[in-house]
Amino acid sequence: MDLLRILQHQKLILELLKWVIVLIHLSCLLSGIFGSSGWATFGDSSKDEEMIDMLIDNSDNIYVLGHQDLNNILILKFNSSGNLDSSFGSSGVINLPMSTLFAGGVPTSFILHPNGKFYLAGDNGSSKARIVALNSDGTLDTNFGSSGILDFLPDGCSSSASINKIDIQSSGNLIVMGNCQGSSSGNSDFFVSRIK
Repeated sequence: MDLLRILQHQKLILELLKWVIVLIHLSCLLSGIFGSSGWATFGDSSKDEEMIDMLIDNSDNIYVLGHQDLNNILILKFNSSGNLDSSFGSSGVINLPMSTLFAGGVPTSFILHPNGKFYLAGDNGSSKARIVALNSDGTLDTNFGSSGILDFLPDGCSSSASINKIDIQSSGNLIVMGNCQGSSSGNSDFFVSRIK
């Protein structure tokens, strides 16, 4: 009976230690080591903003993709300390017109290519998947697709193609994954495509 009680106490102590470690970790996160009091924030109280995707580069800089009132696409760059990088865009933000780049569609994912270019992926608002290539300053990379924009309908899809995720292979090829209306069944299908 005493052995059972000792084992129960040891188990309780281990569980308490796990929570103490979690609390110490949370305390460090929120102690001001990152951003302001542990939080990195951005926003304009007069606009509706939504952040969509995030990535971290090899220098631990944080890039965030979002939109503002569905009118503007935002790419924000925070340094590893959680502060907006004033050398990027305008005070840490690249602000682009949504209608020019996604024409009724929305971006859903993005990557930063080792060559410094951004690739935003989503749909074009009228049945095709869309990838937009941007130079590091936010201008269109006119060497990609048609003046920086590539619209496509993957094989096996009849309509309504949209990219959910974009990534890059070590060779530099883009890989996209998304959903579309299937050509034979009329049901929703998924696709994976490689863009060279």
